[in-house]
Amino acid sequence: MSKVTEFERRYMNMYLENGIGMLPSSSRSDWPNSTDEQFLFVQEVHKRLSKFYDLYRTPIEFPQEGK
Repeated sequence: MSKVTEFERRYMNMYLENGIGMLPSSSRSDWPNSTDEQFLFVQEVHKRLSKFYDLYRTPIEFPQEGK
């Protein structure tokens, strides 16, 4: 089982609280001081968050009791 990292949690909270689906940049030039390992981590987070955002992009409403 995989756990959510604090890095991911920050982006997920922004989305859930504000509806802002900002993904961390996947461009190497935006992470100039990161190691290759750190940059690969950001790439993986980007992919995972993309799936999360896709899942919650479509609004769904709880059905109301009978009319």
